Amino acid sequence: MLFTLWIAKRLKLCYDRLVPGGALALVDQGDLLGELTQPWQREAQTVINKWFGSSRLRAKGSDIPHEVFLEKSPFRKILHGKVKFTRKRDIKSIIGYLYSTSTCSKRRLGTDAALFERDLYQALYAVDRSGQFEEPVTDYYIIAFKEK
Repeated sequence: MLFTLWIAKRLKLCYDRLVPGGALALVDQGDLLGELTQPWQREAQTVINKWFGSSRLRAKGSDIPHEVFLEKSPFRKILHGKVKFTRKRDIKSIIGYLYSTSTCSKRRLGTDAALFERDLYQALYAVDRSGQFEEPVTDYYIIAFKEK
């Protein structure tokens, strides 16, 4: 319930701050590492689960689709779709990305950050000694417009 109220207030605030005809864009990759179709993604997920628990758990109420919240907001014109592409990653960029998320925040690891990185390096090098990976990405987007 609190999560729902928090989202509703944020959407109203965004709407109020937009100029007429302006838009709010929501972009999401789904799960932390996408659909886990690549061996390196599955290995990275295993390390993440070891250090942070199941990252596929979401905040209470966050399993409600964004569209449901937008339908109850002042936004009226809503577009949605997806974009697929492939991104090249090395281990450093994977760690940087993970640290940028709330799930794998470096702050949560505290003094164990170096141990987490070591585990991730070892797991990913076991998949490919080059440390270079391809990541199939599907970004889902929703664009909500303020009326003119």
